[in-house]
Amino acid sequence: MIEDLIARLQARPERRSELIREYAQQTGQPVARVYRHLREAGHGSGRRRRSDAGRTRAPEAELEALAALQVAAVRQSGQATLHLPVARQIMRAEGRTLGDLSEAQLARLLRERGIDLRTQRRGRQSHGEIRSRPNELHLVDPSRALVWYLPGGRRPQRALATTHEPYKNKPMDEGAKRKLGLWRYVMTDHASGCIRVRYYQIAGENPTTLWDFLCHCWAAGVWHGVPEWLWWDKGSQHAAIGAALAALGVRVRAHAPGNSRAKGSVEKAQHLVETHFEARLALQPMRSVEELNERVEVWAANYNGNTIPELDTRLLRGGGRAVRLELWQRIGPERLRELPGDGRDLARWQPVTRKVAGNLTISFRHPRRRAQGRYRVAQVPGVRVGQQVTVQPLLDDAGAVLVRSTYQGEEYESRLLPREVDEYGFPVDAAAPGEFKAPARTEVERAGERLRELAGPRRPGEAAFGGQFRAVDAVAGDGKVIPLPRRGREIELPARAAAAAPLPLQEAARRVMDRLGEAWDPGLLDELVRRWPRGAPAAELDAWAAARSGDRGMAG
Repeated sequence: MIEDLIARLQARPERRSELIREYAQQTGQPVARVYRHLREAGHGSGRRRRSDAGRTRAPEAELEALAALQVAAVRQSGQATLHLPVARQIMRAEGRTLGDLSEAQLARLLRERGIDLRTQRRGRQSHGEIRSRPNELHLVDPSRALVWYLPGGRRPQRALATTHEPYKNKPMDEGAKRKLGLWRYVMTDHASGCIRVRYYQIAGENPTTLWDFLCHCWAAGVWHGVPEWLWWDKGSQHAAIGAALAALGVRVRAHAPGNSRAKGSVEKAQHLVETHFEARLALQPMRSVEELNERVEVWAANYNGNTIPELDTRLLRGGGRAVRLELWQRIGPERLRELPGDGRDLARWQPVTRKVAGNLTISFRHPRRRAQGRYRVAQVPGVRVGQQVTVQPLLDDAGAVLVRSTYQGEEYESRLLPREVDEYGFPVDAAAPGEFKAPARTEVERAGERLRELAGPRRPGEAAFGGQFRAVDAVAGDGKVIPLPRRGREIELPARAAAAAPLPLQEAARRVMDRLGEAWDPGLLDELVRRWPRGAPAAELDAWAAARSGDRGMAG
């Protein structure tokens, strides 16, 4: 005991160092630890404390530079490559003395300030908190199970994670060899902590499996229903699933890569399934995935209801413990949104594009309505006549649609209901004869009105800009005329000789006959027509006739 050592030190203070070494050998402790225990027990060495104890001669800027040098050398995998001795030597080589402190002193100072390499690598950032109600927020996460089944095998094989598979929980590349494995899909309700689990024997994550799991959880079970929010990782995003979720009115959020804390509820549930259910499979192996899913459904129901013998599965919440299923059962009927059917027909509820008509409406036939309806989009941000908008039917209300538009670089979603019509098919909100209803104005039209107001009224005889712009000096000069250089010589272009009009065929034939005289052959007329069907140039005609008569000096 440390008290016995203190008593011996008080009796023989001159043998202090010797007694401490003997005590360290007897107890198997380092001498430094024994000294620390003595200080904690209030037994000091009796020496006077240095006047500069607790203060360092190393400037704070140099300590931070030393820490920054180490942090900058950490690899992307998290491995440290520059430790304190080397970093200290580099700093001193650059002229930074670090107060001539030893390596141990520097390490202590860095730890005290929380800027040492160990703290910076392992330290966690602060995070916020959220609160929810049953079925307001569900979290889903797929992962490789601890066990898989060999083809034709009967006993499960345990999967040992190694450093050769750093991305074993992600889909494989298209060119890689894909093998069937056992995947575990887990969902949790954030408010109650209730867990749903299902296994699939697949090669990797895929949207078909994810949608099957969501429909399975929301359609049936002890706790079920469609949530308002669904959180997952970016690897689970898919356009078809996103469209189906939008049709159900489910808003989606994907956390950034590496930030698994954003859905810590389901990450914790993954660990619970591994340690409380899959750990039993070595003693009670399953023979098929179907049998495994039957057993995990029973286990999850018992875990949520705290009915597993000799095991307290209650959730620590608000300073006390609560049963998960009892928390979820506080849900009201207005919040329990039932999945229509089994959800498999949601492929029909995909978005389409529609063009905005001149009365600021779009036409769309909702899958739940027999006739095509008109939807007024005047209140959609940034909408304008002739614009293409994306329309998607919703499931929670008959005839409701979700209209997406882009305005000023932002995407907007608007939930619209079809316009009501009378027995003759006219909109009930249209003006009756003798009444006047101003047409709705879009953001584009209102922007145009602001531009015209800014430009000011235009009076007869004025330029295009009136109002306040009449006082603006459009020349923006000092009124002085800039002198131009003297006029130079104009470039002379070569005169173009007027092209003579071709001779008509009748006149061309008469001209050739005059020149040939008795040498004229009637067959030359056919050749003349073939050569110049639209008239013969005089110069070419004379040359041709001279060639026929042998007279090359034929006069014109």
